[in-house]
Amino acid sequence: MDEYESVIIEVTGINTNTSKDTLENYFSSSKRGGDIVNIEYIKGSGNALITFANAEDAKKALETSQHSLEGSTLTLTRRKKVEISENDKVFVEGISKKTTEDCLKFYMERLSDSDVKDIKYGHAKSSESVNAIVTFHSPIDFDKIQADFKKKPTLEGKHISIKAVPLCKTILVKNLPATATDDSVSLSFESKRAGGGEVERVDLDLEKKIALVKFEDPNVIDKVLSVKQILDNTTLSVERYYSILGSLADLQLKEQETANATRRKAPIPKPRQRKPTGFTEDIDCKVKLTDQSMEELSRPETRKEIKGKMYCNEHSGMELKVYCETCDQLICRDCMDFKHVKQNHSCVLVKDVVNNYKEQLASNNKAMEDALTEGNAFVQRLTLTIEQLDQDAENIKTEIVQRKEFVVKKVIEMLDQNAETLFNKVDELHKEKRANLDRQAEESKLCVENIKTSVQLSKKLVDQGTEEEVISSQKMMLDNANNLLTKREEYFKASIPVVKLSYTSSTGKEPIIKRRDFERTGQQFRRSQ
Repeated sequence: MDEYESVIIEVTGINTNTSKDTLENYFSSSKRGGDIVNIEYIKGSGNALITFANAEDAKKALETSQHSLEGSTLTLTRRKKVEISENDKVFVEGISKKTTEDCLKFYMERLSDSDVKDIKYGHAKSSESVNAIVTFHSPIDFDKIQADFKKKPTLEGKHISIKAVPLCKTILVKNLPATATDDSVSLSFESKRAGGGEVERVDLDLEKKIALVKFEDPNVIDKVLSVKQILDNTTLSVERYYSILGSLADLQLKEQETANATRRKAPIPKPRQRKPTGFTEDIDCKVKLTDQSMEELSRPETRKEIKGKMYCNEHSGMELKVYCETCDQLICRDCMDFKHVKQNHSCVLVKDVVNNYKEQLASNNKAMEDALTEGNAFVQRLTLTIEQLDQDAENIKTEIVQRKEFVVKKVIEMLDQNAETLFNKVDELHKEKRANLDRQAEESKLCVENIKTSVQLSKKLVDQGTEEEVISSQKMMLDNANNLLTKREEYFKASIPVVKLSYTSSTGKEPIIKRRDFERTGQQFRRSQ
């Protein structure tokens, strides 16, 4: 690929007295250049950037043997292209395979202060790590993200790296006909009918019926994607492809890994058991609800699998619109009529049970939000207590210094020694109590963060979750919430040991420190405020 601009040249060695008009008139001549679109030039700078209307005129200017203007010899060079990056994407490299998509999502949202829209993984470069492109809902400040990232370039203990994503110039073409060639694919996407432009290169794999097509101009990508693409009477599937994720070979290997994983996960059919006479044949049309984690539900493949079970396998075209409370299963109306009702099972419409679950979740969210508010208040009180402890220590040190200065003329040596001893005692007491408070504050903050995450996931399930996701996840979400609410008593209503350090000047031989330790429960402390 040419790394230089085709229509922009840089001119140096210009006479300091040469005006912009003189420069434009000189290079507008058909002998030395041609039509000029723009000139960036400040008189006296000696340098200029000239943008020609087409590549031929720029080439003519460059190939002219010598340029001389107003007694100065000009030097012309081609300007290097400036790579433009996507303003809503970040490339993350070296992600541990153990890192979940949600974990990566939350990490990037913390760095960017923006919501993540999509995460697209590339082929694994090693057995331990993968790469991904993270897309946000709105434009981001990459320089700010990079600056914050440098402070902690690790994710779950593994060092990673981030890069800006170059502007997309490549498309992935699927479902190619067997007659496709590099030339036919290139010509097809250069045609005006296809909405395309000049093609830089084509990487073709007929065995997989796929190709990567890279354009010279990234602006044609949107046009190509908006047009129905046909080659040799075959409709093609076209999508964006970011070359930073890998080459065609990497793409093939990734598809092979996906296929292998699919084959490994193929379920082994279980033999059907014969039913006693008088019973109808087992109807294989229900979905058993299990306690799947939010991580599993957030994976695209899991969501696709769940959505694929919304139609009855036994009764063609029948949707699973009924929930059997007795069996804890989604069933269709025919299953309800032919099997479950005959056995006096309790059956209700899915929409009704989902509304009930949503009400339970909404009620639970209120309790969790109250716990979050209480937790934040508790942490704030801890912070104020720590600040007061710090201030007490500083105040005592100040009083010790004042006492020292008062008697310095008479007992300077003894007072220096005693003062140092007192400093050490204050520091020892302060360090001991501060460590206990710091540990309690850290544990409480962690509990608050867990409650916050639980509330966010539960709200997302209520606002965006499908019926089957709500049914599948409500028990797990409620159990997790109950667990956190139980810890609420342990963390947010625990007593806060308040240490008051004071300094008393004795009338005897030396100053002393008195320590008063007492505890107030969190409720008593709040009343005193």
